[in-house]
Amino acid sequence: MIALLSSREFQRRGVIALGVAWLVALAGLVLAACLTGCGPSALAIHAGAADVAGVAINATGDELVAARGRALHEAVDEAPSREVAESAVEVVVARFLPALEAYDALRLTHDAYVDALVLAAAGAPADLGRWAHLASRLVQAWQAWASAGRSLGVDVAGPPAALVGVAAAAGRGL
Repeated sequence: MIALLSSREFQRRGVIALGVAWLVALAGLVLAACLTGCGPSALAIHAGAADVAGVAINATGDELVAARGRALHEAVDEAPSREVAESAVEVVVARFLPALEAYDALRLTHDAYVDALVLAAAGAPADLGRWAHLASRLVQAWQAWASAGRSLGVDVAGPPAALVGVAAAAGRGL
């Protein structure tokens, strides 16, 4: 059992599951906050948290892309032939794919969080166009988490039909 809990595969699946759980929790909390209304001080706290999180997410993404670049250069520089280099590049790309997809999902989730704060600050709970836009952002983030999960061999259920329906309204110009 201890070997299972410390395996890389179990840890990878745990990261994806945590990300999806965070997305679902965030969507629920933001929905509750928007329906009940956030006061100016609560919005300021959320805005500050969103700003700090955005800086951290961007820095993480920059480092991730830089690390992949270094690994790609190493793979090519150390290869004795073109065929070996191509194979080594494929290995590096496959190794970094789950992390890059998880980063993209986290970035999209953060964007949805910021959109929810804008919606709450607008104080217009009856503005269906804004709700549809937020739902669309949440569906995008959900799909990105599902893609990251698939790259790790984890089957992630699709977003709830109600959320997809509201998001579809954004495409109809509501």
